[in-house]
Parts: sequence; structure tokens; C-alpha cells
Amino acid sequence: MANNLIDTYQLASLIELTNSMADDSINPSVDVSQIISQSVGKLMWIINFDLCIILEKSTKCHLELVLNNEDTNHDFESLTLLPIVEYKQNMSISLSDNDYYLFYHVLHKDNENSKLMFFLQRSERFSSQISIVLELFCTSIKKILETKNNEFKNRQLQNEKAILEESNKLKSMFLATISHEIRTPMNGILGIVQMLKDTPLNNQQSEMLGTITNSSDDLLKILNDILDYSHLETCKVEMDEVDFNIIESVEEVVKQFSATAQLKGLNITTLFDNATPIVLKGDVARIKQILINLLNNAIKFTQVGEVNIIVKCEKTDTSFYQVNIIVKDTGIGISKRVLKNIFQPFTQADNSMSRTFGGTGLGLAISANLTKALNGTISVESEEQKGTAFHLSLPIKVAQNLKNSRVQKSPKHELANTINLSHKILVVEDIRINQTIVKMMLSKLGFECDVAVNGFEALEALNSSEYSIIFMDLQMPEMDGLTATKEIVKRYGQARPIIVAMTANVLKADRENCAAVGMDDFIPKPLLITELERTLSTRYQRNDDTNKL
Repeated sequence: MANNLIDTYQLASLIELTNSMADDSINPSVDVSQIISQSVGKLMWIINFDLCIILEKSTKCHLELVLNNEDTNHDFESLTLLPIVEYKQNMSISLSDNDYYLFYHVLHKDNENSKLMFFLQRSERFSSQISIVLELFCTSIKKILETKNNEFKNRQLQNEKAILEESNKLKSMFLATISHEIRTPMNGILGIVQMLKDTPLNNQQSEMLGTITNSSDDLLKILNDILDYSHLETCKVEMDEVDFNIIESVEEVVKQFSATAQLKGLNITTLFDNATPIVLKGDVARIKQILINLLNNAIKFTQVGEVNIIVKCEKTDTSFYQVNIIVKDTGIGISKRVLKNIFQPFTQADNSMSRTFGGTGLGLAISANLTKALNGTISVESEEQKGTAFHLSLPIKVAQNLKNSRVQKSPKHELANTINLSHKILVVEDIRINQTIVKMMLSKLGFECDVAVNGFEALEALNSSEYSIIFMDLQMPEMDGLTATKEIVKRYGQARPIIVAMTANVLKADRENCAAVGMDDFIPKPLLITELERTLSTRYQRNDDTNKL
């Protein structure tokens, strides 16, 4: 891996590899050894390492050399004799008078035996980013072993439809794991960047800091795109219909891209016909997500000229409008060869475009699936070097009470004009760098905080001190955040502190799980200091024990 960094193509290759592993895991003709051997071979094309070994320890040691990228026949006695508790990441180990750096992952461990996976490389230590890739890969192998051991017989009894659903479920699990594991270190990176921005910097340092921020934002967008596509692929789409102003919503999307367009010298225009209603009822978040993807592509692939958004509405009956939106640009266009597959995942116009413009090729696939979920249609017209026009057509309900309909947030919680400086804060977080980031951000906002590393410590802290607000991580050793929150609700009821989830688990189901146990708010990682400020400025109200985050 060049410079020990993960780039977009390597991340996409890792996604493709885990998808292939998920498919193989439910194929009865492919056993675990084949999956591991083939997957490790493919992994070598993504990152560099010299040896991959699986070691089973019980009454006897069994060692399987999965991959040897060297001509040497090694003596592995020093590896097999070492007790499992003495293995350390990036420790140096000698095999046949050659020194290696070691990465390991425990695939299975109980009272009688254990199974470990080792990666060794001679030239240098495993970097943090390569370690993330290996951790994700080993997690996938671990899941495959569990699947093969526990569910293989049941899978044989399922019909083709059920097998496909299970395959998609595994893919979603792999992608969710990738998202969580990468968001965790990204929280440290972006947290430090936010703090550095407010320190004295010269021009060169400011430029470098901007590059870090932009690169990190790009990586998070890739992760979000992958997760969005995974959810849509597995039919996890729930509509949230609210009254909204269609004109304001389109203008809000345009505003997000105005600075980018201005830097490129592009003009964005909007045109609404006279029949456009002010207020409609639909899933405005999904509609805006489609428009964001379309407008992002239009600006990305247009170097000179303009981007036009045209909205036309036709009332089909007393309950619905057919809303037709055209996003038209004067960009590079799309060839006829690629045009027919443009809404397929990971599709770009050609390889050279992928290198020039980047991206995952998932934006249009997500837009197509969202459009289908909204019972609409999407199509495209394009000519190379002349531009592209996307046509989006959606049936959207008429708002029932036009006079009183407004686009507004839930009145459940009130945002104060100033931050509440009387808060006494407890942070429940097990990862040291995340603790540091939160403490630095809170200090900048004028607060000190106590820290607990798991749910048990949080409960002990509550026994000895009174807190007004708790920032709670979800995945922690000994007692996780959901279990801790349940216990806090049980002990303190409505007198409990405000509890804000603070987690790299960002799926809708995660939010729902947090609300179900009694949490009052939700902040995704990587953390933004503005989100901490928002929660500390909010006057939370509880009408019952069920919240909606």
C-alpha cells in the first residue's frame, strides 16, 4: 500500500472483497479454507505483507501457512510456543533468523482452545491505517467462521429468496463494521483538526490543515454512500413524511453548493413554474438527498457553463402532485455505452473519469433506489461534451392544512439562545483518544468533565456525584452504553441526567435503539464541537420514557 495510506480505490477493493467473502460464506460448495486462502490472496493486492498464518492452540498446536510471499521455508516454533497473552500488536518476532513485525487477531477463544490469525511483514511496522484494514478483514473472517459453524445447515434449507436476503444482511453487517471501525480513528483525526483550526497558524499550515479536513470529509462521504446503498439494497427504507416547502427545500440544496460552484465559475439557476405549491407532504430528507447527489454530479462534471434546476408540478388528483425536477448541466456528458448502466452501483463514465473526478460511483445508484422507494421515476439524457439532464418525477401528497403547515423541527426540545454553563458533565467513553477529544472540546466551550470508561464506572460515578448531562458511548467493555442507560433509567427514572448517545454507530436502527432505552439525544462520530454546543444549549423535555431522536 503506497505510503501506508488508504485511498478510495483500495477502500472500494476492500468493499468488493468483503462482498465476495459474504457471498462465498453462503455457498455450500466453498469451504472455509478456500474462502480464507482466496481472500488472503486477494488482500495481498490491496496491502503488503509477507506471511499469513492461522494457528490453532489446544492440547496440541496446529499451524496452517495460508500465504508465504517468500522463498524461505520457515521454522515456526518460536511462534507456536509463545503464550497467547504475550502477543502484542507490531511486536518483533524471529522466524528462521529473520525478524518480522506481527499483527494478530483472535478468531476464536474459549477455555479449551483458541484460533488466531497472524500477518507478518519484514520491512516495517504495520501502520495504523493498514492495521484498520487487517482488523476489518479478520472481523469478516471471524463472522464467516461463525456463519459456517452455526448456520450452514439452516442455509441449505432456505429457498433462493431467503438466501439472497441473508447474503445482503451479511453485506450490510460487513459495511457497518467498516463504517464503525474507520469512524473511530477518524473521530480522533477530525477532533484534533477542529482544535488546531483555532490555534495560530501560518498560511502553509492552514493549507495543510484544510487538505486534511477535505480528505477526511471525502472519506466520510464514501462511507456514508456505501452505508446508504447497503440499506437500500436490503430494503431497509422507511419513509418519514412531513409537511415541507418544496421551493425552500430546493433552494437549501442549491445553497449547499453555491460556494463550490462559485469557485469553478459556474452559475446555478432555479426555475419554478406557477403551478408549484408552497407546501407538500413527503419525505423531504430523501428528496433532498436525491437532489444533492444529482447537483453534486452536475457541478463535479461541469468545468464551464451553468447548472439549471427546473421544477414543474402537475396536480394529478385532489391528494397528489406529480413533481417533475430537471437537473441540467453543460458538462462533459456521458457516452451512450455507459449511459445504459449509469444507475448501477460503482459505475463511472470510464476509468479515466474515475481517476480525474474520484468518487465511489454510488450516488446515482442511491438516487435510483430512493426514487423507487418514493414510487417515482428517474431518467437521464446526455451527449458527450454537450451536457447531461437528469429527470426526476415524484408523486407527492398535498398538505392537508395549507394555512397551518410549516416546515419545523419537533417542538419536544427547545434550543436556548446561549449555552447552559451550569451543566455538570460525565463522559462515558473507553477509547483514550476519544476521551481527550471530548475533554478538549468541552474545555473550549467552558466546561470540565468527569470520565468513566464503561457503564459500571458510570453507575459508580452517579452514586457519588450528581450530573446534569451524560455523553454516552455505545460499544464499551464490561457494560455497554445501552445497558448502562437502561440501568440509569431504572434507578433514577425521570430524575436521571440528560443522556446523549455519542457513537460511531450511525444507522437509523442505532438511533432507534438509543431512544428505546431512554436516551435523550444522539451525536454521531466523528464529533463536531457544534453538536456538543447544541446539546449543551438545549432545554430537554421528557413527556414520557419513549424519545424520538
